Amino acid sequence: MKKIIIFLFISAPILFAQTEMDIALTLSNNKFDDSFIFPPSKVFTGVRVGVYQDKTYGMQLGYEYKNNINCSGINLKRVYANALAQMNLSKESNLYAIGTLGYETSSIKRQKPNQTVYGAGVGAKYHFTPNINGFVEARFLNKKETKDRDSITTLGVGYTFDGLRY
Repeated sequence: MKKIIIFLFISAPILFAQTEMDIALTLSNNKFDDSFIFPPSKVFTGVRVGVYQDKTYGMQLGYEYKNNINCSGINLKRVYANALAQMNLSKESNLYAIGTLGYETSSIKRQKPNQTVYGAGVGAKYHFTPNINGFVEARFLNKKETKDRDSITTLGVGYTFDGLRY
């Protein structure tokens, strides 16, 4: 799974003729389906690198983590790839749909430590300047092996290299 995600991200600039890249820091409120093991929700921190074509299609590679989720010291880490289909509202703002594929690593002993995650969501991005943007997202994340489902709300701030191409 790791190799597929890395291949998809590395090949994105080749697939997208005119590209734009950004890097973003994220805070995500994760509401867990399995509240027996996890508390109802926790805030994850993360980082993403994105490649976009003409603000129409895009791909992101992300990493999120949270240490000491409960009193047992459980840690969760996620690596994922997002595919985006975007709709421009103006030069500075757009809405987008998200498709996610990745994996999650957990320090829980009772279940498989690694599992496949997949999901979908929506988001909105606004460029405050040609280089600085902010975004908000809502996603559902399904876990293949445990059949759990998480609801994730993300706030982020990003830096677009070379600014927006208008």
